[in-house]
Amino acid sequence: MTDILYISDLAKLLGTTEAAIRSKLQRKADLPDHYKLGSRVIWLKEDYDAWLNSKTTAVTLPNGKTKGKTNE
Repeated sequence: MTDILYISDLAKLLGTTEAAIRSKLQRKADLPDHYKLGSRVIWLKEDYDAWLNSKTTAVTLPNGKTKGKTNE
């Protein structure tokens, strides 16, 4: 079964406010793919996970080692 995220859930996961999410939706800013369910906007947890994974990048530490993912 697919988990559904509502705007309050997405705001908590991203560490922002519901108003900020609504504003980003209006501006068509970078957010995970969303869907309409009646008058509500929802996100699928798997879409959120994929979106977040695509945003993760590797960081090279001062010792020359890489931490994180390289997006290759």
